[in-house]
This record gives sequence, C-alpha cells and structure tokens, in this order.
Amino acid sequence: MNFFEQELAKIFGAGDVIERPEFSGSCCIGSLGQDLRVKAEIAESFYSQNYDVLRLRIGGSFDCRIDSVELPFVDMLGFKPAPNSVDFPRGVKPYVYTDGVKTDWYEFKPQSEDYRAIRKAAASYLSCFQKQKNKELQPAPDNVKSAGGFFQGELYKLFADGAVMASQQFFGPFCMGSYGRNLLVRISIVENIYKGNYDALRFVLIHPDSGVVGMGKIYFNEILGDKALPASGSFPNGKAPYIWADSYGAEWYGVKPEAKDYAAIREAVAEYLRKFQELDIDNPFLVLPPEARQSKKSRQDRGR
Repeated sequence: MNFFEQELAKIFGAGDVIERPEFSGSCCIGSLGQDLRVKAEIAESFYSQNYDVLRLRIGGSFDCRIDSVELPFVDMLGFKPAPNSVDFPRGVKPYVYTDGVKTDWYEFKPQSEDYRAIRKAAASYLSCFQKQKNKELQPAPDNVKSAGGFFQGELYKLFADGAVMASQQFFGPFCMGSYGRNLLVRISIVENIYKGNYDALRFVLIHPDSGVVGMGKIYFNEILGDKALPASGSFPNGKAPYIWADSYGAEWYGVKPEAKDYAAIREAVAEYLRKFQELDIDNPFLVLPPEARQSKKSRQDRGR
C-alpha cells in the first residue's frame, strides 16, 4: 500500500462505514448496500500537492453518478498545533503534502481520535443514502474553529428545526437531509463572484437511485435586501449581506442576521423546494438508468 491507501485503511479498514473496502490506486472502493458503490480518496481542493479534503463519491447501478462531496480535514479536526514551526502560531490546517519523493502529513501526525472524527463525519454523510438506518440530528458544532465550523453553525440555525428537511446531517460547508417522499437535499453556503465572499445558498436535490434531479441558488440580498452598516460611512444605502471567510475563520460582514432574517431565508428555501416535493421515479427531471428508461418507455407504449 502507498501512503494514501494506508491512511484510508486507518479510516475505513474495519468495514463498518464502507462495506467490503478495497484499497488500490490511492483510493478506497466499497459498497453501501442497495446497489450503491462508494469511492473515497484523500484529495486536493485548491493548492497542488496539498491534500486537504476527504472526497466521497457515490455511484449506483449502470454507472449512474449519485453524489460527490468534499469534507475538509480542517472542518473535521480543527487547526492543529505545530510545535516544530514558529510560522503557525494559531495552528496549521491538517493536510497531506507530497513533493514527489516523500508524502506525509504536514507538521502534525493524526492520532486515533482524529481518525475517529474523520470516520464519524464520513459515516454521517454516507448514512443519508442508507434508508434502512435511523439517523439522529447532529448537535450544533461547538469545538471546531474554522470557516467550515462557522458555516455549519449558520446552517444549523437555519435548518435544525426540521421545517425544510428531515433527518438533517450537518457538515462543515454543507448540510443534508431527506425531502418529500424519496429525495435528499444538500444545501451549501457558497461564493458567487468574489473570493471569500459567501453570499448565497446553493441547494441540490438528489434521488438516491438516479442522482441529481434539480438544483438552484438563492442570494442573501434577494431575501434580506441591503443591510445598513452603522459603523461604516462607505455604504450610506446599505450593503448586500454576505459572510467573509479566510483560512482561519468566518463572520458576517458588517451586520449579523436577526431571528427574522433566518426565518426569511428558511421560508425562501422552503418555497423554492416545494416544486420538487412530489418528484418520483417517473418524473422527467430524473436522469434514469437505461433499464428504468426502457421500463418507462414500455409502460408508455402499453398506454397508447
């Protein structure tokens, strides 16, 4: 095994998260049951040779891609002390660095509790696609100090009450839950134009057997309008609300939303999603696998 395969084996080798795991080509491949397959890999998110996320991809029958996400290590583990370096007084983001000769974790070594945290986050995400398992609402984050931890807290304020989706699972940059009779919804706080300015919610609706059935984006200023900035004379008419984030954290810029603002955002998302609530396997939005398309065509032919 190479380094990446060894690390993935520490996370998934027991087979309790991914069934029948196999490690090859720097990846872990296994089953979720119900004809679902999983591919896990330690991947780069932005900088070359900095492997800072756990990427999970779920596929179904007929090579159908169901979903794909990236779980940043910093959102699962927080910043780690770097006692051997004076360059990171606030700690270092966990990632694997390779220079083509040596591959290893940069400035820190994960302990057993770190691998457990990664395993738990991956299991929570994958459980969204396992209908037979009972999922419990995750508590609000209280110990991860990162931009992803802040986003997780904001998503918790918006969707923890179950008014928009059920069986919620909260991760760093996104949350997931069940919606309607047979759909999953993934909601993220995202950038639009400017790097570091997170000004919108993006949602993706997923059928567990057929993949993405719909997606959309809602901007905070479309719902809340421009917000007055009392401490700034640069924006007399107010400014569009957004979250400013960097490597070490995130915060609302200028003004924090009130309870009525969270309620308005929640209702806007719920209104947009209602149009998808009755989607089922015969809905034309779905990307059906070949066998299902053929069955549907046969039913249509019989009905003529």
